[in-house]
Amino acid sequence: MKRRYDQWIGATPPETPWADSLLQGLGLASKVYRSGVRFRTWAYRRGVFRRFALGVPVVSVGNVTAGGTGKTPLVMHLAERLQADGARVVILSRGYIRQGKGVIVVSDGDRVLARKRRAGDEPYLMGIRLPKVPIIVGSNRLEAGMVAARRFDPDVVLVDDGFQHLRLHRDWDIVAVDAVNPFGNDRLLPRGTLREPAAHIRRAQLVCLTHTDMAPDLDDVVAQIDHLAPLCPIVQSRHVVSSVYRHPDRSEVNVVDIAGQKLFALSGIGNPLGFERTVESLGAEVADRRRFADHYRFTRSVLDEVVDAAHRAGADAIVTTEKDMVRFPPGFAFGIEVLVVAIELQITGGGEHIDNIVKTVEQRRQKVADEFGVSGA
Repeated sequence: MKRRYDQWIGATPPETPWADSLLQGLGLASKVYRSGVRFRTWAYRRGVFRRFALGVPVVSVGNVTAGGTGKTPLVMHLAERLQADGARVVILSRGYIRQGKGVIVVSDGDRVLARKRRAGDEPYLMGIRLPKVPIIVGSNRLEAGMVAARRFDPDVVLVDDGFQHLRLHRDWDIVAVDAVNPFGNDRLLPRGTLREPAAHIRRAQLVCLTHTDMAPDLDDVVAQIDHLAPLCPIVQSRHVVSSVYRHPDRSEVNVVDIAGQKLFALSGIGNPLGFERTVESLGAEVADRRRFADHYRFTRSVLDEVVDAAHRAGADAIVTTEKDMVRFPPGFAFGIEVLVVAIELQITGGGEHIDNIVKTVEQRRQKVADEFGVSGA
């Protein structure tokens, strides 16, 4: 059976002549990629390439590795914090692996306007979870930001996965780092999982460590971050279950009732192990599992195979993530109960640094209100 290319990234293939050739080719490509990343970063830092500002505070949440660090839950956490403080928030997202091009409004803050495949799985999910926050997708974050500023007059713009999008000026760069596997195999794409050298986190104003409750040696990870970016504050966080519901009717499930059940874990995300450990933390047994590539587009035939495997494993139900759920084919009949685990990010340390961002946005809102003679924020 042939393996997908993305299954080789960061992995050690079997020792065969063709595998050695593949590794050599990927290693050479990584060197070329590194040169390009370094030149691009230098060019923006020196002003060779121009940056553009939106005229409102911009907070970017990104990473230096490919997928699985928990960027989107962090963006949603920030959006909820800022919105609770009274700020008008707009989120910009790339809409990875979506149908179509250009900039579209996924949600206008009142309702979701775009279909799942047109929006992309993560923006569509954010539109459902954050009903009062406009969501805009577009690979050109500057163009998407201009649409946001013109149409929604935000107090603050959050950029999901924006650390490498240097053309857009931001006031804060937050880098999410998975405490379980901070920098993969420390190799750049395509040989490894690094999108740019790990030392580039020093560009950030804040590092958010995620999955800290699962890290085998958290102190060592913190020391590593301190070495790479000695002046950068660190926030620690974990992912916790906010709710469990049935698909497709979204009826709530009492978490206590999950304990002791045999569940079949289905995921197509960047960190499947973290999801499976979360399921086990609820007291359930993971009878078997199927892991697919991040953003995998499920088909009916693939899901038929998953259902068969779940039955063979004697599972009481299939359990999956919200991000995976939005990629199921509409109307697919599983023939077995499907549970969806919704997670949220919980700050466990360094929360004062998030508070400082919220306070600074509030101060700028108040300054604008005072300048224009508007009472309140």
